[in-house]
Amino acid sequence: MEILNILLKTCIGYITLILLMRFMGKREIGQLNLFDLVILLTIVDLLVVGIEHFDENFFIWLAPITLLGIIQKLLAKLLLKVSFFRNIIDGKESIIVNNGKLILENMKKNNYNINDLFVQLRLKDIRNIDEVEYAILETNGELSVYKKGDSDGSFPLPILTSGSIDKDVLIAIGKDKTWFINKLNEKGYTNYKKIKLVTYKNNDIVIFDDYK
Repeated sequence: MEILNILLKTCIGYITLILLMRFMGKREIGQLNLFDLVILLTIVDLLVVGIEHFDENFFIWLAPITLLGIIQKLLAKLLLKVSFFRNIIDGKESIIVNNGKLILENMKKNNYNINDLFVQLRLKDIRNIDEVEYAILETNGELSVYKKGDSDGSFPLPILTSGSIDKDVLIAIGKDKTWFINKLNEKGYTNYKKIKLVTYKNNDIVIFDDYK
């Protein structure tokens, strides 16, 4: 009976986990960051404990698991709208190499050393930093590398998201806030805090919003 009880709980736990993953969205599968990993590990740990305690009602353990799934879903919606919380929970992309030059300050902030950088560059068949136009350390720990000559002048990081200006991006492209505001005014946008997304391309900005 104990074995059947454990097998039944394992099946229920598996189905619950699949349903939670679907509920929380594909972000949990394709873009695991630190917060996502903590949530998933906690859910799995609770499932294991619930299965091991075969003498207790398994649905007691499903309650906190379901709560974690709901919390993650609510936070995901909040992070889409508020960049401040998104930077705290998800972290922020960092430019490690800009036009063949190391940005040591950003490397220190992320505890990312030169050996880590060279390993990632070698894996991408890049022999020297001079070949790199820019390298970006993503929030999930991956390194995105763009070689010189491969770019069409666009910049992959947004200058503005959810009304918040990214000063690091402006510095990287050699611009300042005044330049950015003037560009917005030229296009008829007077309040940048109402804009959802702005990117940089060919010494100009591209605005993804219907606000004016």
